[in-house]
Amino acid sequence: MITLQNIADRTGYSISLISRVLNGDPNLNIPSSTKDRIISVSQELGYARRPFKRKHHYHRSKIVIVHWYTAAKEMADPYYVSIRIGAEDYLLAKNCEIIRIYQDQMNIDILLKDIDDIDGIIGIGKFSYSEINHLRKYSDNIIFVDMYTKELFVNCIRVDFDDALHKSIDYLSQCGHTTVGYLGGVEHTSDGIEYPNLRLEAFKKYCQAYKIQYENWIFLEDFTPDSGYAMIQQLLKMRKLPSALFCASDQIALGALTCLHEHGVKVPEEISLIGFNNDNASTFSSPALTTINAHTFSMGFLAATFVTDVFPARRLNPICIIQSTDLIIRGTVLKKQ
Repeated sequence: MITLQNIADRTGYSISLISRVLNGDPNLNIPSSTKDRIISVSQELGYARRPFKRKHHYHRSKIVIVHWYTAAKEMADPYYVSIRIGAEDYLLAKNCEIIRIYQDQMNIDILLKDIDDIDGIIGIGKFSYSEINHLRKYSDNIIFVDMYTKELFVNCIRVDFDDALHKSIDYLSQCGHTTVGYLGGVEHTSDGIEYPNLRLEAFKKYCQAYKIQYENWIFLEDFTPDSGYAMIQQLLKMRKLPSALFCASDQIALGALTCLHEHGVKVPEEISLIGFNNDNASTFSSPALTTINAHTFSMGFLAATFVTDVFPARRLNPICIIQSTDLIIRGTVLKKQ
């Protein structure tokens, strides 16, 4: 049986574009030579379009959500769970068919080989250039959430890390802190390339701007409670400690808080903490965690809105939406006299 993938392989065009041509999409604006090429190859291969059930006059959109995490790793990270739930909340309200693909599942080509009409793709996380190009084979209606590219060649939505760190360092400075450490993580794309650390870059930038010492207290592992715990163990071996710590995720902060408690270091009396993301658990820590609210649900919701409503109606040049943040002040930062 000849499928749209066979036509895509022969022509080099995406399955989404081919489907729109063969279904006579009146809103499609492409050169006539492209349309003629697709129709010619489909006839040459003997492609038979599936009959459309016109009595319903209805097409249920198929949206693929591709996650750079495994299912188990995603469930342990509220940041990414919230992005996915935000996207699915909107897609379910639109009665879309959702196809989820996680990093640990079988090859994407096997999962999608029998799906002719993919209406859009939402990529959650950090993807390599080769992965981006591979996904484009299946649809040109695609957006990535929580991904940064130096050159804007794909649609993306990400947190305004510069704004988040500005708010954090400004608040610590107002509270009288002149020495601040950083507990963070390092991320890599599937091809082993280290992902730009926008949080750390902004942290250094604003520490320098506010004349805050930070150079001796930068620790990088993973975005997990275990890493937060381990980084505090390293920190406590040092002779001099900073008066405050910025943690690149609430998960890191909660692990750090546990380790500090176990070693008898009082928070915030002896060391202050700011987290990142405003996880539900941050409200119930002792003391409750001062943190940055990253609006991850909103990022997922917006991504779903664009692939279902905006991009299909009008093709746009690649866009980047930068989501604002809020500083949530609770009990882990001491205001010095």
